[in-house]
Amino acid sequence: MEKGKTSTKVKVDSITLINFLLIVIVLFLHHVNYTQDYLWAISHRLINPYETGIDQVLQKFAVGGFLFFSGYKLTISKQREPTLAFLLNRFLRIYPLYFLAVVLFSVTVYPHIRGEMPSLGNFAVHTLALQAWLPNLYQANYLTIWFVSNLFFCYLAFIFIRRELSDTHRFLRAVTLIVVMINLAKIIALRVYSVDIFSGHFDTYFLFFALGMLSSKILTQGMSNPWQNSLYLPTVSIACAIVLVGVNSFLSHDTIRFYVLERVLIFGFTVPAYWTLLQRLQGCLLSIKGAAFLKNISTASLCVFLFHRPIWTVMYTFMPEKSWLQSLFILGIGIPLIFLMSYYVQHFYSSQVLSRVLKRSQGIQS
Repeated sequence: MEKGKTSTKVKVDSITLINFLLIVIVLFLHHVNYTQDYLWAISHRLINPYETGIDQVLQKFAVGGFLFFSGYKLTISKQREPTLAFLLNRFLRIYPLYFLAVVLFSVTVYPHIRGEMPSLGNFAVHTLALQAWLPNLYQANYLTIWFVSNLFFCYLAFIFIRRELSDTHRFLRAVTLIVVMINLAKIIALRVYSVDIFSGHFDTYFLFFALGMLSSKILTQGMSNPWQNSLYLPTVSIACAIVLVGVNSFLSHDTIRFYVLERVLIFGFTVPAYWTLLQRLQGCLLSIKGAAFLKNISTASLCVFLFHRPIWTVMYTFMPEKSWLQSLFILGIGIPLIFLMSYYVQHFYSSQVLSRVLKRSQGIQS
């Protein structure tokens, strides 16, 4: 806590602030399925964010950010953890909450968006978290929580590539090999068996995770950062974002040239932005209440990500006709409700379930 005039303020970790920003972007992108679309109402006279791909740029920034910072934090805390302990820890922290989300999505979000109930096969694919590995196998993938399927793949990859992080070149070769294997498997499955495996940006989201790991080494383990406190990183990020929007608007998306260029621009936009936020927001001062609120939301960020659509869908059934009043109901009441319910679900699960299970598992291992 700071002295003097700032005695009522405390420092907030930059990742806490970034998590909150990513959550806000996700909620901003997803509200349009349930409310009057403010973005369209304002922008259709100037520029359509959906036709220009601005929404996709924000989506990559937000979802990619969750994976980037997952790799970043795991490298700091779990790089030397035994493999079985790591897998058990990650499974217990994510899967039970994810399974609850799958059940809720099956009876709320999926029928609301698709107009039909998911089949047993589709439910099974999502229960096994294979929807990003076998996309749209039986029916369309569930919205939003497909992300967890990518996350589990990143956890599996982490076990192998974390050992290579001591040598940057060896690490990059390992990451490159995984990306090549993903794309080769995708090509072979499509051409030989006519089966589409690995969703379109599967390798891209893995690269977000891997770049988060590498960034952790660069920014926290003593490697020099020549761009700290300069305008170079934000300038590069803004320039790549602008070019990316133009590329999405005017180039054909069905060419290898677009595939490569798009990914170069995606990482050219996002990674410098993440680095800038990590550096500029570090040690930010907020009031005690504000800092506590952001910390609680950051802690519950997984639950916000998993459960905001089911909550909005249930609210939508009570007031389905889109209007400004309905938007106020969905957003004005819905967002605080999402934060509150997510926090209590996460708090209950962490304190009453997860802590006890982990203690038992540690006792068995010892």
